[in-house]
Amino acid sequence: MQSYGNFSWNSAGSVHIPRVHGEVGANQYTLPPNSDALLMDDSNPIVYLKSTDAAGYGTVSKWAIQEIKDPEPADFNALTNRMSQLETKMEEMLRRLDNGKSNFRKTGAEQQSNAKYTGSNGNENQ
Repeated sequence: MQSYGNFSWNSAGSVHIPRVHGEVGANQYTLPPNSDALLMDDSNPIVYLKSTDAAGYGTVSKWAIQEIKDPEPADFNALTNRMSQLETKMEEMLRRLDNGKSNFRKTGAEQQSNAKYTGSNGNENQ
């Protein structure tokens, strides 16, 4: 196993990422001047990036770790059922709208054909 500073890896290529206990541990982690280190928190899904300048002064930035999961495959049977339900609802809504218009038209037409009004001369006209 080879070791460089605080990092070590074996000939198989695996890299050791140091673990720390919270932000306090990340701030206490020592690095040589002009260095960067990726540090993992032991108790939280957090990664710290510690950097040092030429004088060896360190700064720590904190990053959240979140697992990225692949989306679940679509259930085509469920989608087909949902589409059928939506089509049924749409057809019912269109039927109701059409019936409402038909009744309105009939009522309006009947009112116009059967309406009697009084003209300016006082006579009823049809």
